[in-house]
Amino acid sequence: MTNGKGEEAKEWIEKYKGKFDGGWDKLREETFARQTKLDVYEGMRHVFQQTPIPESEVAIKKSAQFINDHLK
Repeated sequence: MTNGKGEEAKEWIEKYKGKFDGGWDKLREETFARQTKLDVYEGMRHVFQQTPIPESEVAIKKSAQFINDHLK
């Protein structure tokens, strides 16, 4: 069964309510920790490590935050 946006089954909503509230990074961390404990990634851990944010993106975010803070 396929549902369109906003047409999720009530059973699914109840089953997963609150599961994704921590956001993508938290869910990814929990999943990775659980799978690492089960040795799912044995010999492949380097493939699944999160790529750090490039310095240029960090600088852009800091600049944007600085501008937003001073325009208020």
